[in-house]
Amino acid sequence: MKKITGLLALMIMLTSCTSNKTDFDEIKAIWISYIDYTQMLWGHSQSEFETNVDVMYQDIVDLGLNTVYVHASAFTDAYYESDIYPTQYVSNDIGDNLDFDPLEIMCEKADEYELRIEAWINPLRSFDKDKMSEVPDDFIVKKWVNDDSRNVVWYENRYYLNPYYDEVKDLVSAVVSEILENYDVDGIHMDDYFYPDMVDESFDSIEFSNSELTLHDFRTNNVNELIKQVNQTIKKHDKHLEFSVSPAGNLEYSKYTIFGDVENWVNNNYVDYIVPQIYFGYTNEARPFLKTLNQWQEVVDGTDVGLVVGLASYKINQPSSATDSDEWNNENDIIARQITDSKAMNNYMGYSLFSYYSMYHPESDDINAINQQIENIKELNISK
Repeated sequence: MKKITGLLALMIMLTSCTSNKTDFDEIKAIWISYIDYTQMLWGHSQSEFETNVDVMYQDIVDLGLNTVYVHASAFTDAYYESDIYPTQYVSNDIGDNLDFDPLEIMCEKADEYELRIEAWINPLRSFDKDKMSEVPDDFIVKKWVNDDSRNVVWYENRYYLNPYYDEVKDLVSAVVSEILENYDVDGIHMDDYFYPDMVDESFDSIEFSNSELTLHDFRTNNVNELIKQVNQTIKKHDKHLEFSVSPAGNLEYSKYTIFGDVENWVNNNYVDYIVPQIYFGYTNEARPFLKTLNQWQEVVDGTDVGLVVGLASYKINQPSSATDSDEWNNENDIIARQITDSKAMNNYMGYSLFSYYSMYHPESDDINAINQQIENIKELNISK
């Protein structure tokens, strides 16, 4: 949150969309993804969308939460009025020529409901070929595609930005700047879409051929430099804005598969806090919740970086072959228990639930199971 005093605070109260909010000792957050936008935007007028946001934010406030991570860019697209990324919302078939700005409304409504709001971006994942064919030719990533630029790579049915190049890091930073200059958000939240999952050497063999590093260190350094630059961009705009990154809950996967070296970001203060996606139950054989939680605590221990624990509300009462599926199907307090256990960690800064629609518009027919989890979370927040 921005910490503003005196006359400046009075001025901001008249103009800012986040002016009425409070600095929170604990972040209690929920993710609002581009998938949620599909439901809220498709075929709806501005007034209908605003009503949908009102209902959603009221649910979030009633749950006792205070922060929303709202998708601003999911596939090098924009859910706002952008001069950089295409705003046709083609990535999830919402439709062309939307005559209102979703992010602006989400920000204004967040102020009304006294919610923190961080703009959520996926940094390197772009379109598939069909979607790329639909965007304007002057879109910078499409220009790179048409020019056979190495700034963008086609890999396993999707385009990805190549973080080796300064032009790519500058593009991501420019999108961050555009958001911060035009929307009064409380920070930037980044998901863990870095290198593609299990990417092979062909992705960047040309760039790597001149490096003296190992391939792992080469790719890790590219992502580290991206995170560093985004952090500098945010702090240059306003040092009080937060920069959070949400890595996979499996630390080894993050580090060795998609080359997200979270420990480097933490130790160098490239992030204000991390939100690891600890989407595991207590009985998960590979990644039991408490063991994984303690592993992430060790990452931030002794640093100034906070730990916000990402929790899998989407798993409640969902069919699964995972070893912890019985917990998610049969125990009505698993999320509340995980919140309680998380609070005991050093550097604990809060928790976040994935995601809004999975809780309030679930695919499961057993609504009672979801509602009981919601009531347990409410009770936990009330009893604080």
